[in-house]
Amino acid sequence: MKSRPTIKFIAVTGLLIVAAILSVLGGTVYLNGQKDGGDKTPKAAGTGISEANGVPVVTVDPAAQLQSGIQTAVLAPVNYRHETTAYGSAVDLQPLIDDRSRFAAASGASATARATADASEAEYERNRILYADNRNVSLKAVQAAQVAATADRAKAESAAMNETDLRAAIIQQFGKTLADWTLTPSSKPFGALLKREKTLLTITLPLGENLAPPALIRVSAYDRERIAATLISAAPQSDTAIPGRSYFYCADTAIPANTRLIAYLPGNNSRRQALFIPSAALVWYGGQPWAYIQLDKDRFARRAVPQQLPGNDGFYATQGFKPGDAIVVRGAQLLLSEEFRAQIKTGEEGDDDDD
Repeated sequence: MKSRPTIKFIAVTGLLIVAAILSVLGGTVYLNGQKDGGDKTPKAAGTGISEANGVPVVTVDPAAQLQSGIQTAVLAPVNYRHETTAYGSAVDLQPLIDDRSRFAAASGASATARATADASEAEYERNRILYADNRNVSLKAVQAAQVAATADRAKAESAAMNETDLRAAIIQQFGKTLADWTLTPSSKPFGALLKREKTLLTITLPLGENLAPPALIRVSAYDRERIAATLISAAPQSDTAIPGRSYFYCADTAIPANTRLIAYLPGNNSRRQALFIPSAALVWYGGQPWAYIQLDKDRFARRAVPQQLPGNDGFYATQGFKPGDAIVVRGAQLLLSEEFRAQIKTGEEGDDDDD
């Protein structure tokens, strides 16, 4: 029969062995958890990303779609009228403002010179009559008045020529219509430009199109909504950056000076069929518009939207999409964010594997 100290020793030794085994197992589980990314932030419930035919596909289950407010619309063929695209920019008014100030000064100087010349002419005529009437003034006074009148008349003619040349210079640069707007003190059209209620534009029609300038066009800047613009006149000078014939237009809102613009000119009356991708469906990435198509109840794929046929508040597409496609019109930006978040996470996991 074993003694009590021996039994106690065996029991203590057994407990130590069990504790050591549990410690090793616990460390193994912890390390496996670290290797499997157990410390990483889990993805949002109901979402994921995969790949189909080399295209990233975002998976969002119906419950998550409802929670995120994702909505789709079915594409159907629509008729559209072909438009011609032209380019231009918002004109800086400062040169016209400077010309207006210079012309006002020249006009004032010319008026003053004319008045002075008229007074000198009258003085000379008075002295001449007095001299002829029994020498009531000296000949020297008559001659001095004549010299003054001649000099003042020459100054008046020079001032008038300067005024005329300034007007001609403005016409050469901006055309007669804009020159009249600029140089008429009470001009309402020029006042609207100065108050930034309207904006002066220069639009260059493309070469080879043989287009007459439309009376009404629409322009767009920064991919924003289209703005109506009305024809003013032909521009005497062309835009050196854009080949073609330039025209002045007046936009119905304020646009920052020198902003580059896209102008949409109405084409002929022939109509074609296409699929309209509204701006609500667009997400911009890499300078290219994209839209998400719903592949099935919980999968979405991003497709490039062609920009060749811009429309009012969207683009017309004749390729890349087909009738019946369910296009995401609300929540597209959320899908784009989820797609790139998942790609970034996948890249981080790849880096961990390399380590």
